[in-house]
Amino acid sequence: MRAYQSIIDLPFARILRGLLGCLLLISQPRLAKEVRQRPFSRDWGSAGRLIRNGFLFRAVATKDHGLFEQFLADYWESPVSREFFDHFGHRFETLFLAHHRGIVDEIGKALDHHGVRTARVVEVGVGDAKVLEYLGENLPQAKACHGIDLNEAMVAENRRRFEGRDAYHFHVADVTEWISKHPAAGTVLFTNGGVFEYFRRERLLDLFRGLKSGGGPAFVAITETIAVNHDLADDPASYPYGHELSFSHNHPAILREAGFEVLFTRDRFTKEGEEHHPARWLQVVAVAS
Repeated sequence: MRAYQSIIDLPFARILRGLLGCLLLISQPRLAKEVRQRPFSRDWGSAGRLIRNGFLFRAVATKDHGLFEQFLADYWESPVSREFFDHFGHRFETLFLAHHRGIVDEIGKALDHHGVRTARVVEVGVGDAKVLEYLGENLPQAKACHGIDLNEAMVAENRRRFEGRDAYHFHVADVTEWISKHPAAGTVLFTNGGVFEYFRRERLLDLFRGLKSGGGPAFVAITETIAVNHDLADDPASYPYGHELSFSHNHPAILREAGFEVLFTRDRFTKEGEEHHPARWLQVVAVAS
């Protein structure tokens, strides 16, 4: 999956759908307005889906990253996202346990180095909470574990499953607002499997700066996908990429800009037979004292 810096970088089929969608944007303005407001919350039929592609095509051309973020947020809020969890329920075993769980040891080292004995873990995009549960059981410093998600049904399901386990808490919330309202020293902001790829670069900066202002050491630990052609050494920008047109971010550059020190990075390309091949995974642990 490559970054799309302009419309000429898009696959031909996507360009074709985008051009057809742009025609429908002009010829069916009422439907276009409805699709623009809730792009994934209804089954729009073929015309609506083409219009959705038209909006995205135009956003690539104009670098309208706000539209990408709005469309992606609507997807995860909508019932359609349940299909993702049903289809990829094996990701905890096949991705996290198989390839990415080493980041938990790196978090533990960072907490120990900065003298944090009581940490609050906040997982953004908690999904089915299997990874959050693993953190709570394998990170001795984690005394409180909070899962944040936009999907109300998933949060309700997690609340039922973890009923009576006082260390676990689940919230339907925007994470930037939640962090601002609930500051705490020793917070570990955590993502797994690609979550910040749905945030604009500017929003990530706001989130990280807000986390840093909470007092005491603050930590960010992420496992995110990025474009295979994203140059982390020389290109700090963010680009839409992949089938979803989510964002490929230079996370180390963004974290440094927000005032964090990067402690650990792992830049891993997948191998034949792995899920999402070909793809690239970036793991980062950073701290702001």
